[in-house]
Amino acid sequence: MATSNSALTVSRALLVALTGCIALSGCITTVHDLAIAGVSVTNSDEWFDPRIYVPESKPTRRSLLRVDLTTQVDFSEALLRWEMLIHADVVFCSHPHDEAQLGYSLYTSTPQAGEFPRGVNSLHPDKYSGAAGKRTYYLPLNIARPASPSSIPPTIGFDLLNNPEDICISVRGASSLPWIWTMKSRYLRSNTVRLSSAAIREALRSEQLTERPSN
Repeated sequence: MATSNSALTVSRALLVALTGCIALSGCITTVHDLAIAGVSVTNSDEWFDPRIYVPESKPTRRSLLRVDLTTQVDFSEALLRWEMLIHADVVFCSHPHDEAQLGYSLYTSTPQAGEFPRGVNSLHPDKYSGAAGKRTYYLPLNIARPASPSSIPPTIGFDLLNNPEDICISVRGASSLPWIWTMKSRYLRSNTVRLSSAAIREALRSEQLTERPSN
């Protein structure tokens, strides 16, 4: 227990140390050590609970890319400390201003038997393990989606199986309400990491995916 409490104190101290406040602009926590630890293929029905969908919009089973991200920062602590909601900002590196339904939800665990992964914004985050090393967060990404010109904003179509592209990933966060003591809003920003088209191609090849994933 002492080890766990000590490690939690270190995690909180790290989060505060990375935070700087600017007059009128708010306080920004900057994460510098985000990194990609691995990429693999997974299935959508292991990540998304079908009970949260109405029957007519129930998603079909499809393959996804799973990107493992590491950092020493505890994003769940940002939620508990500052009510900050965390998500991944995922874009195509060569055309970042095009909206694409790649994915944005981060998880603190992987699928287990009879249990869906726990989101980073869960009100009941995973218990701290006591390890002083890096934390791993899991980001499932769509492999292919059709264009949706009528959506707001309009989104482009893509097919990473037949046309892989470099993907740029960063982590963003914002508090839902200004911090009560200063009335300043709080934000979190990380460095940007690049998932190369070569890594995507290798992950899809290793799973022997030969057909375009269903949308």
